[in-house]
Amino acid sequence: MKIIINQKEVSQERIEQWRKKRIHKAAKILNLQLPNTDNTEILDQALLEAKMKLTYEELIQQIGTKIKWSQYLMKWAAKWSKKPRKRAVVTIFASGLTAASFSKRLEKLMLEKSNVHKRVNLAACPDHYALQPHGGILEVIETAGNSPLPTQFFLNLGGEDEIEEPRDASYPFQTVGAASLADGCNIGGIRHQFRDTEKGLEVRFCVEFPSLCPDSLIKEHQLHLAAEWSRWITWCKEHKE
Repeated sequence: MKIIINQKEVSQERIEQWRKKRIHKAAKILNLQLPNTDNTEILDQALLEAKMKLTYEELIQQIGTKIKWSQYLMKWAAKWSKKPRKRAVVTIFASGLTAASFSKRLEKLMLEKSNVHKRVNLAACPDHYALQPHGGILEVIETAGNSPLPTQFFLNLGGEDEIEEPRDASYPFQTVGAASLADGCNIGGIRHQFRDTEKGLEVRFCVEFPSLCPDSLIKEHQLHLAAEWSRWITWCKEHKE
């Protein structure tokens, strides 16, 4: 797998370093005592198991105040931001998977509710707290980039009207959706585009943020994208239909 951010290849080691840092941040948000070890795999697993044990209601009880504050900030940022939006962009090349099979598997992973899918989605990134489908809408609770607070938003999958990133016809498959807060305020969105290569798959991931979001958040969110999507691609490859 080859991961490109700002025209430069990013090593798996760099992503693992980032992941370890974020595991500790997420544990802090959840008031979780992690095992006393330096082993990223053990820490990652401990965080995942703690999240899996939490019901949705317990999660909201624990981080609801933080979500309210982040909603207030994101609403303000969306209201006062000018166009164009800022974009976090990452390109990943992977072998052993076609764009069609990846697209199909991904749709199931995001929109079919099951314990297996919940585990895969929470394990993809330490900053994930909830990813749950409501029909064609995906509710996400996650920390974006280096934000001090987790955000809750709703992805209207298939909704392209609010998206600034243009569709590239050379990518036959895509996942696109506008992101809104619980009150319907639009805060950005995604356009992830996939195509086949000689060896497998190329995906261009793009997330749009209000222009008032700091550049450091966008930069960190590119590592978030690299971390989660490298895991999701690996899982889809192992479970292709």
